[in-house]
Amino acid sequence: MVKATFIFGILGVLFLGCGPKETPKQVTFEFIGAVLDGDSTAIARYLDLDAMIAKRMKEMPPADTSQNPAELKAILMKNLTGDGGTRAFWRNQRIVVNQETIKGDSAQVEMTMIDQTTGSTEYSMIYLYRQNGRWRVYFYL
Repeated sequence: MVKATFIFGILGVLFLGCGPKETPKQVTFEFIGAVLDGDSTAIARYLDLDAMIAKRMKEMPPADTSQNPAELKAILMKNLTGDGGTRAFWRNQRIVVNQETIKGDSAQVEMTMIDQTTGSTEYSMIYLYRQNGRWRVYFYL
């Protein structure tokens, strides 16, 4: 009985280990879905807020860097949930996730956004990195 349990346990680990690998494109789909659902827990699972804030602070004019990272995180999460600007914008778009480009532990995923009201088209990009076998979003345009 112990032997059979051990064998089934090993087989279970092998099946889980051989499952489909997470791709940047899949993470992008999940991240967009989390934003559209306003699910802050799922957003945090796919988005590295610290990395995004660090990148945004580097790009800010010196006069605008007076906000601390905690305030910027709160603003970013507010934009991605509830009535936030990014969420409201994305909810009015037909979002098509296009090609992914992977270079080592970095990736980018192209997106096409088609406004459901006007039909205008915009192109965007989601940037990801791989850490401990998982892809995380660290920036989006």
